[in-house]
Amino acid sequence: MQNNANEMAVFNTAIYVRLSKEDIVAAQSGRESNSITNQKQLILDFLKDKPEFNIVPIRIDDGYTGTNMKRPAVQKALAGIFCGKIQALVVKDFSRLSRNHLQLSELLELILPGYPVRVISIADGYDSARSSYNMDSAIKNLFYEYYCRDISHKTREALYGKSREGIYAAGRVPYGYRRDRQGRLEIVEE
Repeated sequence: MQNNANEMAVFNTAIYVRLSKEDIVAAQSGRESNSITNQKQLILDFLKDKPEFNIVPIRIDDGYTGTNMKRPAVQKALAGIFCGKIQALVVKDFSRLSRNHLQLSELLELILPGYPVRVISIADGYDSARSSYNMDSAIKNLFYEYYCRDISHKTREALYGKSREGIYAAGRVPYGYRRDRQGRLEIVEE
């Protein structure tokens, strides 16, 4: 991190961005979603005038839910921290890192303090070099988790409502069928 007393400390910095599977359109078209691009730009703009942050490859989980930590890019970022190759982790906000408040609290309060890593959440105004994970952060993360659960519940209810009305609500129409004008399936005889 630091070569001698006269030099500024330099942190190998992992930028982590994530977008959940709700942005299917971008994933299906084979391009990055706009939200991923926006998150990266926000973080890069934040770090632009901070030469102490040496950006290592940006870690991207596009199309992954934040309700668990089983995501390839977040696992790579954490592995870099655990083996000492990464000394700073920057995210747009804590909901990108995790929407499970218990896992996030465990990570920020119990696991990461045991490693020489600086954690920055731009939108949450959090920098572990200046403050500790506090009640405000914990409450905000509870809202992130319950927002995710609420959206999931509403989506399931909407799909269930369509199916009760006989409207096919899944993405692809099965082979041998097509949708009529009302969204119901009809057999294609040929």
